[in-house]
Amino acid sequence: MVAISAHFTASEPSRDLIASLYRKARAAADHFDELSLRQRQEVRIRIKKLRYTIDVLGLLFAKDEVAKFVQRLKPLQDDLGHANDVSVANELLADLRVSENPAVIGRAAGGVLGWHDRGLADHERKILKHVRRFRHARLFW
Repeated sequence: MVAISAHFTASEPSRDLIASLYRKARAAADHFDELSLRQRQEVRIRIKKLRYTIDVLGLLFAKDEVAKFVQRLKPLQDDLGHANDVSVANELLADLRVSENPAVIGRAAGGVLGWHDRGLADHERKILKHVRRFRHARLFW
């Protein structure tokens, strides 16, 4: 049996894991305004992994500090999730255009896609603000 140092706490490996996931998410978000939808999806996945890890291991840290950090993650995660939904809708609607009545489907799909794309464009400033807040959030670990 291996003796564990008296200085070891359960939060040390948790801190390392959270810090590593944060660095990866932060690096993925570099130059966010220049990223494609597919690259933004990678940022979303990294944010999601970080968030879920914090949800599991956050009990090992100061509750208020964890809550403040998570408040920075939630809006960004929601924004990126919406952008991913629009991307998936684009793919699904593109598949529908090859159906029996492509002209009718094409017009309807174009309207839906235009509406979603305009919504994404309208929210771009908000997403960039949430990315900035995430990148400059006070770390709790």
